[in-house]
Parts: sequence; structure tokens; C-alpha cells
Amino acid sequence: MLGLLEIVIDIFSIFFFWKPKFVQADYFCPQCRQRRAFTRRATNHWFHLSLTLMTFCLWGLVWLPILVRDSRRPFTCSFCGYKKL
Repeated sequence: MLGLLEIVIDIFSIFFFWKPKFVQADYFCPQCRQRRAFTRRATNHWFHLSLTLMTFCLWGLVWLPILVRDSRRPFTCSFCGYKKL
């Protein structure tokens, strides 16, 4: 089900020329043994809010699983690719 939702989101993203944003944080990477920049993809809440309002809250049913999925997405070391929850 989430695969289909990702396809729908990608289609809307292409249509609106939206580029994904990334959240960055500094953590100690055990693989590099140094403090490195970690990144993960962020949810575009304004996009989802506008779709929710345009569809009279029906898009909120799609937005909720996306929020859960993105909250569990790990941060990735930008140098070596180590994943940290």
C-alpha cells in the first residue's frame, strides 16, 4: 500500500516541480569513528496540508501513514552511508 502512495506522491511531486528537502544533524558515526553530518528526507507538510484541504480531509488518510513512515526513516551518514535511527 505504501508503494502505491509513494508513486502517487512522486507523480504530484513531478507535476508541481517539488524537490524533496533533507533534514541534517551531526552525530557520532561508529563506522567513521568521527562526528559527521547525517541526513534524512523530510516530509513537505505544506504540500500535504494543501492537498488535505483541497480534498476535504481525505488526503489526511494518506498523510498519516507517510508521517509514520518518515518518523521511522533513519538518518544516514553523508560520508559512509551508516544508518542511525
